Amino acid sequence: MFAKAKRYFKLKAFLIFVTAAVLLSVVFLVMIQSQNVKIHTYTEQMEQGISNLFFVSSHNKSNVTKMLYENQFNGEICKILYEIESNEYITEEEISEYRQYILNEYDRDYELMKEFGLRQFHIHLPDTRSFIRFHQQDYYNDELKNIRETVNRVIETREAVIAFEEGRYFNGYCYVYPILYQDLLVGTVEYSFDMDEIIRPIEKTYQVSALFIIEKVYVDERTAVDPLKIYGKEDIIDYGYLDSGFSEEDALEGLGLDETAFKRLNNLQFEDIHNPDITDYETKYIIEDRRLIWSYPISIKDINGDEVGIIMIYKEDKVLFQLIRSKDYNQAMILALLVIMLFLVWVAVAYWCKYQNQANYDGLTSLYNRNYSNALLSQYSGNGVVFMVDIDDFKKINDTHGHIVGDSVLEDMGKLFHSIVRESDYAVRWGGEEFMILLKDFNISRGPDKAEEICKIVRSHDFDGIKVTVSIGVC
Repeated sequence: MFAKAKRYFKLKAFLIFVTAAVLLSVVFLVMIQSQNVKIHTYTEQMEQGISNLFFVSSHNKSNVTKMLYENQFNGEICKILYEIESNEYITEEEISEYRQYILNEYDRDYELMKEFGLRQFHIHLPDTRSFIRFHQQDYYNDELKNIRETVNRVIETREAVIAFEEGRYFNGYCYVYPILYQDLLVGTVEYSFDMDEIIRPIEKTYQVSALFIIEKVYVDERTAVDPLKIYGKEDIIDYGYLDSGFSEEDALEGLGLDETAFKRLNNLQFEDIHNPDITDYETKYIIEDRRLIWSYPISIKDINGDEVGIIMIYKEDKVLFQLIRSKDYNQAMILALLVIMLFLVWVAVAYWCKYQNQANYDGLTSLYNRNYSNALLSQYSGNGVVFMVDIDDFKKINDTHGHIVGDSVLEDMGKLFHSIVRESDYAVRWGGEEFMILLKDFNISRGPDKAEEICKIVRSHDFDGIKVTVSIGVC
């Protein structure tokens, strides 16, 4: 009975504590999540802005190249290419003369276009052979069918194509157009731009550093010369070649990082880049000397949608640093506050339990007190028997042996009553040497017999050598 009641109070106290802990934890998590949302929103907007600007920059070049294409290939050059394509008796000498004529006509245009970032100006014949490379004028007539998929696509569809591609001598963001004469395909023309020209608006707008790294296997399968002669640096960040338009040293200097920290930052990204299951890259950062530097990869894909390169964008970001530092500070403060509040709740629950014990239990005998029994009797309406127990001659025990021994007798009496009642029954210290026992669901006709049984148990109990008897009233 008493254990059950105490378990009830302990369970109630435990539930109060757990409820408070859960509520405080929810508040803690909500506040932390709010900080995370701010950081995520900031980085997401930045990533979206960079990606959108890259798309706009790459596709804006199509307006320029389309204008060049329409102005350059609407007359005499088309006739020349038609002559080369349709005249089966044309000689190599005549083709060379045509080639030189076109070079003379457009060489000045090419030099002017280079000032605006154009890297390649390349005319191909319908069988995919190179006819003129303005950027490599001594190299022509080589077969490109197994290398230049953009050229193959334009020949097949007669529609313009925009895509990044590695060529025999250079890579570039390629804009390839069909050359038609009297509705006959007589060739294709390619304008391609350096990648640094494509991402220059990003560097200026967001004040970032950038590196363009091309997958090694992709380059090795296509280039006609030693890639190191073109790119100069191999296997950067265990991925591929660094494009010649970019400098790792300039990036390190601009970011104020040493090679170890820079490699650590890149390794965060390349764990995802080397994982085939991850296709959407995210901003990663390191904090070095109270400075936050982040990196964000832009995936560069070929005409088939396969990733063949990565543009790594880098920036020291004071705003993001403040957001993360604020989050860490707030997280520590909230966690400390949570611990303090949980401690205060625990103290309050402990005091509540102590109060409940004092309010309902007798401190000496650990039985219910009279205050609790009054509430119990007023609410109890079932069948049962109440025994009013009085220790005989208790004053004599106190006078003879002292109050300490008297208290010991009362304490032992409480333990004895505790042991003889059922779990469903109640034993109460009514006051002084008086006790009350409530037997629930007990036939009152058996009350006198049960009272006599209790008297015998008390008489036979050893109260440290003191003979103790009780008198019991039954109601």
